Amino acid sequence: MVRNYRLAILCFALPVIAGSVAARAETFAIKLSRSSVVGQRDLLSASVQEDLVLAITVEGREIKHEDHSTCRFTVAQEILQVSPKGNPLRASLTVRSFTCEENGVSTQLKVGDVIAAHLDAGDTVFELRGAALPSKFRAALETVFALHSDDESSEDEAYGTSQRRSLGESWSVNPELVAKRMMLRHLIVAPEDVSGSVTLVGRKSVANRPCLEVRSTLELRNAQFASRTTSSDLKMRVPVLRYAGTKLVPLDPSLPLPEETERAEGPAAVTGMADDVDISAGATFVVTVHSERAPIR
Repeated sequence: MVRNYRLAILCFALPVIAGSVAARAETFAIKLSRSSVVGQRDLLSASVQEDLVLAITVEGREIKHEDHSTCRFTVAQEILQVSPKGNPLRASLTVRSFTCEENGVSTQLKVGDVIAAHLDAGDTVFELRGAALPSKFRAALETVFALHSDDESSEDEAYGTSQRRSLGESWSVNPELVAKRMMLRHLIVAPEDVSGSVTLVGRKSVANRPCLEVRSTLELRNAQFASRTTSSDLKMRVPVLRYAGTKLVPLDPSLPLPEETERAEGPAAVTGMADDVDISAGATFVVTVHSERAPIR
């Protein structure tokens, strides 16, 4: 009789145990990098907040200065050219709203303005009516929109999401590939000074579409921003830059990432010459970015 009870319990427990093991073993293809097609149209909305505190020494005199800026915008992006691997090479972004406010002063782009984007020596170049997009608008766009050539390492390769992962799993980033991708943001850092991890947190639904929540952290040490102009000889070093981000990634690889949040912060040191004036400055900065994307049908 006892044996029969044990057999009954075992028969009941086996399917439960098997189902639990199967659930734990389930893996997912995350796919951070999405292939593009010509004519693809997405609505991109974003807010970019930058807070910078400076203590500047100019020819022996210290000046304290703060910059606080926020850009909010919505653009309709259309892919105009893609690479053989489906990377976007050229695009247009039609402004639905674009406002930047810096230290209480607000500037805007006109509704209907069309920003042209193309690749030039690995950089995404933004132009408006045949001229370079003003720097404050360009800097905001660069945080959430970039074009890519086929010879660049993908985000999936750098962050270890090119292989299937299970819920709750954490893994390390690829320092060498992360360092190469940082060069695209004009940030120079040695692979040995890069560390970070990625976690597949769980599932989430956005607009009734199943998504995966992916969180990542990075620490970059002894980094230096590369100058994008030849008008100054200033160097900006960042002893420690800390980054944290969350992405919602649709299981359907044809859909854009509907939501991303990023925060980067750290101290910085600026030294060099500008307009024949010797300058040194200590700074702390925080950049917070939130973006949302949805296909335009």
